[in-house]
Amino acid sequence: VVENVMATLPIFAVLFVPIWIGRHELYEWTRPEVVAHSPLLQGKAPLLNESFFFIRAVFYFTVWSALATYFSTQSQRQDETGDERISARLRGLAPVGIILFALTSTFAAIDWMMSLEPAWSSTMIGVYFFSGSVIAIFSFTLLVIHFAYAQGALRGVVTVEHLHDIGKLLFGFTVFWSYIAFSQYFLIWYANIPEETIYYMKRQVGSWQSAGMLLAGGHFLVPFFFLMPRAVKRSSGLLVTAAVWQLMMHFLDLHWCVMPVLHHDGVQLGATDVAAFCAVGGAFLAALGVISSRRALVPLRDPRLPESLSFENV
Repeated sequence: VVENVMATLPIFAVLFVPIWIGRHELYEWTRPEVVAHSPLLQGKAPLLNESFFFIRAVFYFTVWSALATYFSTQSQRQDETGDERISARLRGLAPVGIILFALTSTFAAIDWMMSLEPAWSSTMIGVYFFSGSVIAIFSFTLLVIHFAYAQGALRGVVTVEHLHDIGKLLFGFTVFWSYIAFSQYFLIWYANIPEETIYYMKRQVGSWQSAGMLLAGGHFLVPFFFLMPRAVKRSSGLLVTAAVWQLMMHFLDLHWCVMPVLHHDGVQLGATDVAAFCAVGGAFLAALGVISSRRALVPLRDPRLPESLSFENV
């Protein structure tokens, strides 16, 4: 399931095009008249310039698409040939892939999110973005599995033990996201450096403050206590409820990080926001549907499959 989700990554390079077209509306450092009157932006020009920004974006999508395509194709090849050496090869390459993904996702978060407010800086933005993304993929995986079950697929393959395990990971990364979010806020509040505090000052105005409080409660307290009992993590229906809730909170989190740059007075959800969400989400789901219809949902000839099928939580 996750391999099929991963295989949709190349389409996001196309979905990035509107961001590049609208870069002058999003990023003030792309406007020469603004840079000319800002010594700060002039000092950051070696990093924050349009050519290098575009080159880095191409590099990120190239790395992600290459990793996704290679690992997915090799997995398919193993299903066809049963060659166990493929698993060993992929395990050997996985550490390199992890390092590449960690670096590219961190710098992508810096480029696309942090540079929306170029006067602000945080050394935690990369891991903050990563922690939210992990919650999103575990939540989405739960929804896909539930949908597949409803269609009669994956029965006898994905068991309550696997759902329990995903539930534990979802719970763990909920705590991790909360730790990172609080650490970033606390360190900035404690240091009280103007270049850093301005980020949170913008988010304590109007309904943005209410959105921040909702994140604190909805992205941490509610799922923390909801997912803690063992019975919840072994219930498909309750886990799906938690997954839907966490995806909603993840959307609010990204909205809270990005949109105060455009809407200073408070949260504003208009037709453009809904249309963008439907367009990107629809393109992703359509690509996932096409890919999933052409590939197996189970790694049939993976040498570790029997071990996975017999997995039990202690």
